[in-house]
Amino acid sequence: MENGQDIWAQLSKDYALCEGGVRQSPVVIAHTEVSALPKLTFHYKKSDLVIHATDQMIRIDVKGKNTLLTDNVIYHLKAIEFHSPSEHM
Repeated sequence: MENGQDIWAQLSKDYALCEGGVRQSPVVIAHTEVSALPKLTFHYKKSDLVIHATDQMIRIDVKGKNTLLTDNVIYHLKAIEFHSPSEHM
């Protein structure tokens, strides 16, 4: 591969673990299927946010009662995270 995860370690010395690390490897999503999903019901409201940032991650803590309902299970939105370099292509 001429780009993507195969060359991450070459982009910067800070990314050397992308080639030699043993604790995590990128996930390649090589195949997908179209399928029916259950209904998603969002109950999101205007909320206070607390943003944390490092060289490799941004995490947004979400305050308030924000939920997603699907298949009679309620999920509470507590945080959103972005990582760099990413764990997937």
